Amino acid sequence: MILLISSQVFAAPKKRSSPVKESISTKQSRAASEHSFGLAVQPLWLLLGGIGADADLRLTPKTSLLLGGMYVPSHEVQGTDTSSPKYKLTSYEIYLGPKYMLTGDYDRNGAYVFAGVGYTGVKISEFGSFRLSGSLDAPEAKVTLGYQFVGRDLFKCVFGIGGRILPSSDIVVRHDDGREALREKSSTLSSLVLDLSIGVMI
Repeated sequence: MILLISSQVFAAPKKRSSPVKESISTKQSRAASEHSFGLAVQPLWLLLGGIGADADLRLTPKTSLLLGGMYVPSHEVQGTDTSSPKYKLTSYEIYLGPKYMLTGDYDRNGAYVFAGVGYTGVKISEFGSFRLSGSLDAPEAKVTLGYQFVGRDLFKCVFGIGGRILPSSDIVVRHDDGREALREKSSTLSSLVLDLSIGVMI
């Protein structure tokens, strides 16, 4: 009996984790898996000799604000017909808008929808023997639907498809010396949009 009482008195009490400590630990673990923004490149534009990139800022677990764009410097283009004159082509695009996760969230795999507005332009120069140049600059609205894959080590890959629309804008053609040769309104334009980016989350 004495031995039994002695063992109960001197036995080390079991440690119980505090609910407050558990709550803090859970919050810290969750915060470690949450990221504030992401940076990515768009490899499709590299195939055309240009560069494309985007950056997104987390607003909520489901929503982020995305800023993206691309630029393809002046390069020579030959028409499909060998008798067509060669010319130089330059293009650019910049856009901004919210990205919403339909499934998952900002830090995890899931489907998303992006809707944005921006500005885009294309310029042709040194066209034909008269070395004419032409340009079209217009606002745009675009929507894409896709899926993001989030891996370990902050890696993220995004693939989506959608469309964009450009309202009627001025097409300006100029002579080699800069004099305006022609100005007319384009029709409303629309095109397919492919969204492919590879980047990191920070």
